[in-house]
Amino acid sequence: MLNVVWFKRDLRIHDHQALVNAAADGPVMPLYVFEPEYWQQPDTSLRQWQFVRECLLDLNQTLEQRYQMPLIFVSGDVVEFLEKIHQIYGPLKLHSHEETGNLWTFERDKRVKKWCKSRTIIWQESAQQGVRRPNPTRDIWAKHWLQSMQQPKVKAPNQLTSYPSITIENNVSARLSPLQTSQWPTIAGADLTPCPERQTGGRTQAVALLKSFIKQRSEYYRGSISSPNSAEHACSRLSPYIAMGCLGLRELVQVVQQQKKKHRLSAGNKV
Repeated sequence: MLNVVWFKRDLRIHDHQALVNAAADGPVMPLYVFEPEYWQQPDTSLRQWQFVRECLLDLNQTLEQRYQMPLIFVSGDVVEFLEKIHQIYGPLKLHSHEETGNLWTFERDKRVKKWCKSRTIIWQESAQQGVRRPNPTRDIWAKHWLQSMQQPKVKAPNQLTSYPSITIENNVSARLSPLQTSQWPTIAGADLTPCPERQTGGRTQAVALLKSFIKQRSEYYRGSISSPNSAEHACSRLSPYIAMGCLGLRELVQVVQQQKKKHRLSAGNKV
């Protein structure tokens, strides 16, 4: 059975429960779907898409180097594409993280769930970011979040079993690489406001920023975060990487907790 890992706001392989689940079940197809309608929403922009593209290139490079398996990139409606691979491959299982997005992504996921039910396909969604669904009461949300953040991180799979290669449509199985950026879809009517100093997407950049914040920049965070002159460098600058899942929130929380523990031990030794 083919296991489709649908990447959304989780563009990494580390602490990625959906990828681990799929790897344990059989052949894996890593998939990202560019959804034109999503990028027409009022809370999206070209600069956001440019950031996501860099995240995808970084993820693709990791998949190819570690597993010799490219990320499959398609443009269109996710339900229509899932139907196509279902017709060609037969039984399949869908794996993803629960997405914390907007109303559009929520409604799209409802359509995916309806399609899975109509085809008797299992969609295994894994929680992330400490969000609980369904949440019976808000009173225990904090307790659940803390418990979630303390759970051990899952290791990236040692290997992925490849699936039979086919071509569904032109460029469906095209490998992502910097040499093929001319094939990226365009966003008609997108917000084209220039953003010349925007951050570069991808886990590689995220990890480098996290290290620089933990080791250096966090020292000045408290006294500099409110100043327009210093906040740019004193803040973590990690929010876009958290939003797109280049860094898992659990991973980030545990790194910060470990650093706080080191500081406490260091302070105790100086007394």
